Amino acid sequence: MKTNWINGLVGLLVASTAAAVSAQNTWDQPQTYGGGPPPLVRSSYFNPANTSNNFDFQEAPQDGPAPQAPSVPQPPPYHGNSEANGVGLNAYGVVPQAPASNYGTGGACDSGSGQTNGFGNRGYFNHDSGSGGCTGDVTYGIQKSRKLFGGNHGPALFGGSVASADCNVGGKDRNIVVGVGGLVFFRDYEDDVGLSGNGAGEYLFSTSAQNDALGGLEAFIQSRGSNGRGFEARYWGLYPNCSGASISNPWTSLGGLSQIYHGPSTSTVQDVFNRADSHEVCRENRIHNLELNRLINAGTFNGFGCRAVNYEFVHGARWFEFDEYFEYNALSTGTPTFLSYNLETKNTLLGYQFGGRSTRCISDRFQLISGVRFGLYNNRIRHRQQIVDENDYISYINSGPSSGRPFDYSSSKNDLSTIGEADLGLGYLLSSSVRLTIGYRLIGVTGVALAPDQIPYNFTDANELRRIDSNGSLLLHGVYGGLNYCF
Repeated sequence: MKTNWINGLVGLLVASTAAAVSAQNTWDQPQTYGGGPPPLVRSSYFNPANTSNNFDFQEAPQDGPAPQAPSVPQPPPYHGNSEANGVGLNAYGVVPQAPASNYGTGGACDSGSGQTNGFGNRGYFNHDSGSGGCTGDVTYGIQKSRKLFGGNHGPALFGGSVASADCNVGGKDRNIVVGVGGLVFFRDYEDDVGLSGNGAGEYLFSTSAQNDALGGLEAFIQSRGSNGRGFEARYWGLYPNCSGASISNPWTSLGGLSQIYHGPSTSTVQDVFNRADSHEVCRENRIHNLELNRLINAGTFNGFGCRAVNYEFVHGARWFEFDEYFEYNALSTGTPTFLSYNLETKNTLLGYQFGGRSTRCISDRFQLISGVRFGLYNNRIRHRQQIVDENDYISYINSGPSSGRPFDYSSSKNDLSTIGEADLGLGYLLSSSVRLTIGYRLIGVTGVALAPDQIPYNFTDANELRRIDSNGSLLLHGVYGGLNYCF
């Protein structure tokens, strides 16, 4: 029994030894995996020297070359000197050349051909200094021939800011623009002052003498540097003309004239007016305006449809003069044949104004022009009223504390006035240097003395006769047109 257990144990050991030897021989053979990774290669790299029974280590699969990053295209070289030919190039690519025409699609107003540095259609030249590099502000248009309304010579008001000399065609760094034109304005008048009536139911008021239209002229000169800043001198005027109205077989509504005596006719002025054959009113206006303004480039932006909109600040000194002459006359075949109660006011405003204007391009040739200004002024007012006949005889006061004094009073004072102006017009490019303009303008003036407002309630009160009523206002509105030329 004991011998059998021992024999069994010996047999088990022999079998175990044979299995181990078989497993070792299997481990030592290279392994193959169908369709799998490449066979592992034995290596003795990790086998230390003077050792014999260490397990062999297998190397990891060998890696191939690392993938290369995609190549980045290099930007084209900068060509600053191409700007002289109207093409804006920068480090980000080439700006497309505008069509080779005198006006150029998108060149006169649309700045789409002038995009650089990713601004898209703005036409900003924003290069570093160098040959042909711009150092000025916004530049619109591509064509060499374009000077005024959209090219390198074009000021901000007319469709492009002036570029510096090294970008400008011809090397000019200053723009001169001159303009002339005509005005046809209309005026709103004071509240009615009743003067005369007759048996036929006709009446004569101060506003019966209204100018149908006031005509005048306008002229300006502007100078802008390469940064879009400059100066402007502007003048416009509405020139005198007399408007009148009359009625026959009248009587006067001014009862205070009974206190004024006309010596040659030995009658009161009221009696002279009541027996006259007719009464008439006549009004004459004269308006002058002079401005010296500082011009500041306020930037250029893309408007509707990627069309350029240019803005400009305006501020400076303004002188405005408004003179009004008003007559209330009695005409007769007797003595005197002519007797006139006349009133005159002169308003001279001097002060400071500020505002802005814009030019919005609506096509290659058409531009929408708008502007607004406001100012505060000292108004130096002078006033005179008198009653005089055809022989320059001055009637006199025949009652009250001023009895015997000639009815000829004048005075002056200073007052605060304001002027507001709004302008909306249309510009049309006739050529590279000439623009036609037409538009509508509205001007409001407060704190002025109007002649009919000086008629007193009491014709014998010297203080009232010298007092100036300056609570009136002047409203002018109408159309203008002209030509602008750049050189």
